[in-house]
Amino acid sequence: MLDVAVFSLSLMGVNWQDYLKEAFRLLRSGSLLKISEPASGWSDNNYAILKKGIESAGFEILGEPRLSSKFIYIDAIKSL
Repeated sequence: MLDVAVFSLSLMGVNWQDYLKEAFRLLRSGSLLKISEPASGWSDNNYAILKKGIESAGFEILGEPRLSSKFIYIDAIKSL
């Protein structure tokens, strides 16, 4: 079991939701999911899809996403 899963430049595939489900399977309860993805791939409409995918996989998003000029950073925790 893992304490942290990190996705960096890896949620660009068509089956990105499968990656989140696998992270949920491998993480202990209360463990962290950290995401760093190109902001260009997750515009406002697509961010809602990403957020829904994270939450449907069983994670709770912590706070608001942080945006830089090129990346979006999201922290989430595996629900207990």
